Amino acid sequence: HHWVNSAQAENHSYADTGLFTITGSSDPRHLDRLVLTLVTELRHTVESTISAEELARAKAQLKSMLLMNLETRAVTFEDIARQVLTTGRRYQPEYWANKIDQVTTNDLHDLLHRMITQSPPTLVGFGRVDRLPSREEVQLALSKPLASRFSNRLPNLFKRFV
Repeated sequence: HHWVNSAQAENHSYADTGLFTITGSSDPRHLDRLVLTLVTELRHTVESTISAEELARAKAQLKSMLLMNLETRAVTFEDIARQVLTTGRRYQPEYWANKIDQVTTNDLHDLLHRMITQSPPTLVGFGRVDRLPSREEVQLALSKPLASRFSNRLPNLFKRFV
Protein backbone atom coordinates (compact mmCIF):
# COMPACT_ATOMS: atom_id res chain seq x y z
CA HIS A 1 0.00 0.00 0.00
CA HIS A 2 2.26 2.73 -1.30
CA TRP A 3 -0.25 5.43 -0.36
CA VAL A 4 -0.04 4.68 3.39
CA ASN A 5 2.31 7.13 5.10
CA SER A 6 2.32 5.35 8.45
CA ALA A 7 0.44 2.76 10.48
CA GLN A 8 1.02 1.56 14.02
CA ALA A 9 -0.77 -0.15 16.87
CA GLU A 10 -0.34 0.58 20.55
CA ASN A 11 -1.72 -0.87 23.74
CA HIS A 12 -1.93 1.00 27.04
CA SER A 13 -2.71 -1.12 30.10
CA TYR A 14 -4.08 0.26 33.33
CA ALA A 15 -5.07 -1.37 36.61
CA ASP A 16 -8.73 -1.76 35.66
CA THR A 17 -8.91 -1.12 31.92
CA GLY A 18 -6.86 -0.61 28.80
CA LEU A 19 -6.71 1.26 25.54
CA PHE A 20 -5.83 -0.30 22.20
CA THR A 21 -5.21 2.11 19.34
CA ILE A 22 -4.46 1.85 15.66
CA THR A 23 -3.10 5.00 14.09
CA GLY A 24 -2.61 5.59 10.39
CA SER A 25 -1.97 8.44 8.02
CA SER A 26 -2.31 8.93 4.29
CA ASP A 27 -3.16 11.55 1.75
CA PRO A 28 -6.77 12.67 2.45
CA ARG A 29 -7.86 11.24 -0.93
CA HIS A 30 -7.11 7.75 0.41
CA LEU A 31 -8.59 8.12 3.89
CA ASP A 32 -11.46 5.70 3.28
CA ARG A 33 -9.05 3.12 1.83
CA LEU A 34 -6.68 3.62 4.77
CA VAL A 35 -9.37 2.90 7.35
CA LEU A 36 -10.59 -0.14 5.39
CA THR A 37 -7.02 -1.45 5.09
CA LEU A 38 -6.36 -1.03 8.82
CA VAL A 39 -9.66 -2.74 9.70
CA THR A 40 -8.89 -5.57 7.27
CA GLU A 41 -5.42 -6.11 8.76
CA LEU A 42 -6.94 -6.20 12.24
CA ARG A 43 -9.52 -8.75 11.07
CA HIS A 44 -6.68 -10.82 9.53
CA THR A 45 -4.97 -10.88 12.90
CA VAL A 46 -8.14 -11.91 14.72
CA GLU A 47 -9.05 -14.68 12.27
CA SER A 48 -5.64 -16.03 11.32
CA THR A 49 -3.95 -19.10 12.72
CA ILE A 50 -0.99 -18.30 14.95
CA SER A 51 1.55 -21.09 14.70
CA ALA A 52 3.46 -22.40 17.69
CA GLU A 53 6.65 -21.09 16.07
CA GLU A 54 5.22 -17.57 15.66
CA LEU A 55 4.00 -17.55 19.25
CA ALA A 56 7.35 -18.77 20.59
CA ARG A 57 9.19 -16.12 18.59
CA ALA A 58 6.86 -13.37 19.85
CA LYS A 59 7.29 -14.53 23.46
CA ALA A 60 11.08 -14.58 23.13
CA GLN A 61 11.05 -11.11 21.58
CA LEU A 62 8.81 -9.70 24.32
CA LYS A 63 10.89 -11.23 27.14
CA SER A 64 14.09 -9.99 25.52
CA MET A 65 12.67 -6.47 25.20
CA LEU A 66 11.48 -6.54 28.82
CA LEU A 67 14.85 -7.64 30.17
CA MET A 68 16.90 -5.28 27.98
CA ASN A 69 14.75 -2.31 29.00
CA LEU A 70 15.29 -3.13 32.67
CA GLU A 71 19.06 -2.76 32.21
CA THR A 72 18.59 1.01 32.31
CA ARG A 73 18.23 2.54 35.78
CA ALA A 74 15.65 5.13 34.74
CA VAL A 75 13.43 2.45 33.18
CA THR A 76 13.87 0.19 36.21
CA PHE A 77 12.83 2.98 38.58
CA GLU A 78 9.83 3.83 36.41
CA ASP A 79 8.87 0.15 36.27
CA ILE A 80 9.07 -0.19 40.06
CA ALA A 81 6.96 2.94 40.54
CA ARG A 82 4.29 1.78 38.07
CA GLN A 83 4.07 -1.67 39.61
CA VAL A 84 3.79 -0.33 43.15
CA LEU A 85 1.18 2.23 42.12
CA THR A 86 -0.98 -0.29 40.24
CA THR A 87 -0.51 -3.47 42.29
CA GLY A 88 0.90 -2.33 45.63
CA ARG A 89 4.11 -4.32 45.16
CA ARG A 90 6.99 -4.99 42.80
CA TYR A 91 7.26 -8.21 40.82
CA GLN A 92 10.65 -9.48 39.70
CA PRO A 93 11.36 -9.88 35.95
CA GLU A 94 11.14 -13.68 36.31
CA TYR A 95 7.50 -13.31 37.34
CA TRP A 96 6.70 -11.46 34.12
CA ALA A 97 8.73 -13.88 32.00
CA ASN A 98 6.70 -16.73 33.50
CA LYS A 99 3.44 -14.88 32.76
CA ILE A 100 4.55 -14.37 29.14
CA ASP A 101 5.39 -18.08 28.83
CA GLN A 102 1.85 -18.98 29.98
CA VAL A 103 0.16 -17.13 27.08
CA THR A 104 -1.49 -19.45 24.54
CA THR A 105 -2.79 -18.88 21.03
CA ASN A 106 -6.31 -19.32 22.42
CA ASP A 107 -5.64 -16.51 24.91
CA LEU A 108 -4.60 -14.22 22.06
CA HIS A 109 -7.56 -15.07 19.84
CA ASP A 110 -10.02 -14.67 22.72
CA LEU A 111 -8.55 -11.30 23.64
CA LEU A 112 -8.53 -10.01 20.06
CA HIS A 113 -12.08 -11.21 19.49
CA ARG A 114 -13.32 -9.50 22.66
CA MET A 115 -11.49 -6.29 21.74
CA ILE A 116 -13.26 -5.90 18.43
CA THR A 117 -16.69 -7.27 19.34
CA GLN A 118 -17.37 -6.10 22.89
CA SER A 119 -16.24 -2.51 22.68
CA PRO A 120 -17.47 -0.12 20.01
CA PRO A 121 -14.65 1.66 18.19
CA THR A 122 -13.87 5.32 18.64
CA LEU A 123 -12.85 7.09 15.47
CA VAL A 124 -10.75 10.26 15.46
CA GLY A 125 -9.69 12.20 12.39
CA PHE A 126 -7.45 15.19 11.88
CA GLY A 127 -7.17 17.40 8.81
CA ARG A 128 -9.40 16.88 5.77
CA VAL A 129 -11.73 14.14 6.95
CA ASP A 130 -14.51 14.28 4.38
CA ARG A 131 -13.57 10.74 3.24
CA LEU A 132 -13.38 9.34 6.78
CA PRO A 133 -15.89 6.49 7.19
CA SER A 134 -18.43 6.79 9.97
CA ARG A 135 -17.98 4.93 13.25
CA GLU A 136 -20.93 2.72 12.28
CA GLU A 137 -19.25 1.78 8.98
CA VAL A 138 -16.05 0.87 10.83
CA GLN A 139 -17.97 -1.17 13.40
CA LEU A 140 -19.79 -3.02 10.61
CA ALA A 141 -16.49 -3.75 8.84
CA LEU A 142 -15.02 -5.07 12.10
CA SER A 143 -17.97 -7.41 12.61
CA LYS A 144 -17.92 -8.95 9.13
CA PRO A 145 -15.85 -12.11 8.69
CA LEU A 146 -13.13 -11.90 6.08
CA ALA A 147 -13.28 -13.78 2.82
CA SER A 148 -12.08 -17.34 3.38
CA ARG A 149 -8.96 -16.75 1.28
CA PHE A 150 -7.66 -14.44 4.02
CA SER A 151 -8.90 -16.04 7.21
CA ASN A 152 -6.27 -18.72 7.73
CA ARG A 153 -3.05 -16.76 7.46
CA LEU A 154 -1.33 -14.08 9.46
CA PRO A 155 -0.92 -11.05 7.22
CA ASN A 156 2.60 -10.33 6.00
CA LEU A 157 2.45 -6.88 7.57
CA PHE A 158 2.38 -8.45 11.04
CA LYS A 159 4.78 -11.35 10.36
CA ARG A 160 7.65 -8.88 10.27
CA PHE A 161 6.99 -7.94 13.88
CA VAL A 162 6.21 -11.31 15.45
